[in-house]
Amino acid sequence: MALKVKGNGEVIIKSEKDAAEALEAFRRLQDEIKELRAESGLDELEKDAVAYKAAAQNYMKTNGIKQIQCRGFHGTLIEGFYGSHWIATPDDMTADALLGAKNRNIVPLQTIIEKKFKSKVTDKGSKARKMWMKITKRVVDQNAIDELVQAGKLKVDEISPAWVEKEKAPYLRLFDDG
Repeated sequence: MALKVKGNGEVIIKSEKDAAEALEAFRRLQDEIKELRAESGLDELEKDAVAYKAAAQNYMKTNGIKQIQCRGFHGTLIEGFYGSHWIATPDDMTADALLGAKNRNIVPLQTIIEKKFKSKVTDKGSKARKMWMKITKRVVDQNAIDELVQAGKLKVDEISPAWVEKEKAPYLRLFDDG
């Protein structure tokens, strides 16, 4: 093996042959690590550790406990959120859209604006409409586009110049042959 890992963890690769050698070394080391884990019983210890943590987490969730103090450390139940979005109109109040909004009285933004400005967003010139137009924008409806393409009223090659995708950074994943 001509490749060496430098003190800073870097390996210099100058050719495809070197890259293949690096990947083969990676696989050999992964297999060796797997054997050592099994021999040392580390896999069982990790399974036990995960089971203890899962049991404590489940207890905290079930009993509404946010934090447990231990000797020298504490466990905190972290509750994160994702998929944030506005409920803009009464039509947006679907079961799927309200998923996760437990124990809250959800009111569409349109209703809030109409109450605040004592007028309807559908009334031309109303204060509510002016505010509504400032805080909302028209967006492309992907389902409507799909339907019109399927119906033959739009062609993919006609509308493709308006379609943009962000490219993800490439990453290396290894697969077993056969």
